[in-house]
Amino acid sequence: MLYIFKSGATGELTMLEESAEQVLAAIGKTLAPKGVIALEDMATAIEQLQVAMQFSQQQTCPEKDDDGAEKYDQNIPFHTRAWPFLKMLQRSLESDKAVTWGL
Repeated sequence: MLYIFKSGATGELTMLEESAEQVLAAIGKTLAPKGVIALEDMATAIEQLQVAMQFSQQQTCPEKDDDGAEKYDQNIPFHTRAWPFLKMLQRSLESDKAVTWGL
């Protein structure tokens, strides 16, 4: 399932269910068909998401193969998938706009 996040400060942001669930969990929200990240919750949500992204980045250090070359996991890490959502939250906070989905 796709989730479309909307804000009066940005364009729409579409995420797959798994990614949407992860970013919402990082900010203390549960995935529901409809929801709002209110302006008064935005600063805290940004801080929580940044902490989760930093943790993800620390966990994604490249491994070395037998030749000493760096090899990377083919999966897209959380911090990369969450970055557009973080930007949406930041711009929404700057513009005093809530972020919604399913409304």
